Amino acid sequence: MASDVRTDPSSLSLLLFPKQPPTANATVEERIRPYTRKWEALIMSRVEEVRLRMGPPEEEPGHRCDVRHDAPLLVMTAGGYTGNLFHAFSDGFVPAWLTVQHLRRRVVLGVLSYNPWWAGTYGEIISGLLDYHVVDLLHDKRTHCFPGAIVGTRFHGILSVNPARLRDNKTIVDFHDLLADVYETAGDTVVVDDVPQPAPRRPRLGIVSRRGTRVIENQAAVARLARTVGFDVDILETANGLPLPASYASVSACDVLVGVHGADLTKLLFLRPGAALVQIAPLGVAPIARGCYVEASARMGLHYEQYDAEGHESSLSRKYGLRDVVVSEIEL
Repeated sequence: MASDVRTDPSSLSLLLFPKQPPTANATVEERIRPYTRKWEALIMSRVEEVRLRMGPPEEEPGHRCDVRHDAPLLVMTAGGYTGNLFHAFSDGFVPAWLTVQHLRRRVVLGVLSYNPWWAGTYGEIISGLLDYHVVDLLHDKRTHCFPGAIVGTRFHGILSVNPARLRDNKTIVDFHDLLADVYETAGDTVVVDDVPQPAPRRPRLGIVSRRGTRVIENQAAVARLARTVGFDVDILETANGLPLPASYASVSACDVLVGVHGADLTKLLFLRPGAALVQIAPLGVAPIARGCYVEASARMGLHYEQYDAEGHESSLSRKYGLRDVVVSEIEL
């Protein structure tokens, strides 16, 4: 929407008051659910619908501006599957970034299903995307006015940025650079003469340690073996309550990240290009696991390996037996 755009909180609408009379074939009204997973009917039905409509001149006096912004609006949702780290990035922040990165932070974010947890968890990323305060579109009853609006975000695929579809050929590595900018604290470099240089550091391997499900049962043995062959090893526990900047610091220091398929492997976005991701796929999910992370790893410049668990390596074999259909059919 270009020109004079105003919010109408009472109907969750954006009204466009064009400077010139609209042409005869101009779209008068459109309804959009601003979420990327258009192919999933159930979750899309739970995303609030925004009305975009042409405002006739006689309605303009009834929608006077309470807050006037000098940057366009981007409308997205913090709903859908956003509580999951994988979906927060793949459905939310990567699409939002590729939609507005060319505006160089001169954009206002209008959020549906806004909540303090979302704003607090991803506050650094939000600040990296824009120079303005977020507008809670469902609860802010003021009329906000903008010089334009983008409703919804573009989607290039799972954790995907297609440079051919962007005007400045940005890639997912540029999104990684945004994360580095917002999460890293730049310190002053002090040069001291005649100090012995430290020995070359050992490569660092991070093991994503889950609890309850998809557990690496021989994790301690894996860590010992990794140390034996030359790695320093970090055990990276999931659901540990650490903020994302702390997770970024741990993962970005790793040369190799190893873990069972799950949302925490989305932190591959924190790895430096040239590092490696090793994904362990439980029974029955090998294609899904590969589909989530193999292409993103390649675009990030990461070396990718996938280990597909076999029936005798799964705890399901102890519960059901190797010959049980639960194990044998899943393994096939």
